[in-house]
Amino acid sequence: MNFHRLMDEIGVRNMWRYPRPPVDSTVEELTDLANAPDEKLNVAVGPAELEPVAGGGELEEHFAFPSQCASGAPELDTAYCVRWRRYGARCGGRVALLLAHGAYAASHAKPLLFVPDARTAEWDTWLLELPEHMRRQRPGSRYSGEFMVTGDAGRITRTILQAQADLRALSARLAEMGYERVVLVGISIGASPVMQSLVRCGPEVAGAVGIVPSVDAYSGLWDSLLGRGLRPTGNAAGITDDMAGRVLSRITPRLVGRPKLDPSRVLLAYGRHDLVARPHESLDLARDWGGCALAPLDAGHATVIALYPRIRRMVGKWMRHIVPECARR
Repeated sequence: MNFHRLMDEIGVRNMWRYPRPPVDSTVEELTDLANAPDEKLNVAVGPAELEPVAGGGELEEHFAFPSQCASGAPELDTAYCVRWRRYGARCGGRVALLLAHGAYAASHAKPLLFVPDARTAEWDTWLLELPEHMRRQRPGSRYSGEFMVTGDAGRITRTILQAQADLRALSARLAEMGYERVVLVGISIGASPVMQSLVRCGPEVAGAVGIVPSVDAYSGLWDSLLGRGLRPTGNAAGITDDMAGRVLSRITPRLVGRPKLDPSRVLLAYGRHDLVARPHESLDLARDWGGCALAPLDAGHATVIALYPRIRRMVGKWMRHIVPECARR
């Protein structure tokens, strides 16, 4: 086993030591999720209704908006996002990078490492806080993301569906605010709602990037190293592997549909040695969609952080490739 895989093994096995949240989904609810028509799961959304909230400063603005994919839990159904404006933007605020962080993100700091420093970028940077994280944690959560990646396949599915609806609503709002192009960037499990949203995105979405993308829910969360720690909790609650596969297929982008934009505008930067979001997830998505750009990284899921300077440059180059008006002069 090489160093990258060893670090993934250590990281995941350490996660297994934490107490696991209970499984709330019933067999009946899982059956409904597995059999529901697409339009019921992937709700139609309008532009998000942004309201300024406290936080940030002159160049950092915080907003809240009601999720249009309601879960019934107030703490999940108010979405939060942040905008970083930068002086001297060459595009004059007409282009936005919209970022979806990975699981367990407790702040904005780590996700921002993977995108170009907004102080010198040619676009505004936005970040959506995913359900179950940061200001959207449910009462009793011991840490950010505790209730997202669990043995409850139903909860995982509902959380990702809500996240992709929030991304679509926020993207539509950005278009109303005057942004002519929006590029979506997803890190790890954040790439799942990003890629799903491309199936129903508006014309403002110019492309997307997945960084160590977790884009096959069953493979990544159930039938995997990570799943060895999650699956027993689900099985003990009556969630069979077959039922988990049927439910999690509803949030696997390549099984959801084809993107509305040209797949060549999608970049998948995967870790060659990743034991969490394994390479075949990106390769299968690229094969089924056809034409996605692939960028293999000499890293695992845990060690990819060491490549953040390279990934920053990669994302910046991709932005300028698919949005020519961002090209440096």
